[in-house]
Amino acid sequence: MLRASERAVREDSSIEEEIVTIKMKISSSALEPIAMNYMQAKRFVLQWLYEHKTTSLKEVHNALYEVLREKFGLKSKLAQDCYRDAIAVYKSWLKNPKKGRFPILRNVSLWLTPKASYTVDFNTMTAKILGEEVKIVGYPHNLSQYKALHASPLTI
Repeated sequence: MLRASERAVREDSSIEEEIVTIKMKISSSALEPIAMNYMQAKRFVLQWLYEHKTTSLKEVHNALYEVLREKFGLKSKLAQDCYRDAIAVYKSWLKNPKKGRFPILRNVSLWLTPKASYTVDFNTMTAKILGEEVKIVGYPHNLSQYKALHASPLTI
């Protein structure tokens, strides 16, 4: 089972618009190999960032985009999301004044772009993630108060 978060807007008569996060559980064994390749690629990018001491998106793209596509088998947008995610983790580690040990990635997660990497259909309770249709098996009991707003990354 994988968990997914989706940002949505809740319609309420007293509040014009409110942004909330909805967590959902999805069931798909087809996404697990993709998620594992993504995590290995993210670890690879983090190590490369540490060795080259850079956070330049252009440098990282020029050096690693093709590697992520070929070595880890990531689709185009997923490869871009992977190095952007790794840069975010690396920058947060750099900005920590106590630094501590270098980040170790243990939890499997994907940084996906709305509409380019995933869509959610609340009517049929399905999500299409990286071309793979998955069933949403767990969701909040008050989901009917929300309408879809694909404004943030989906975390699996």
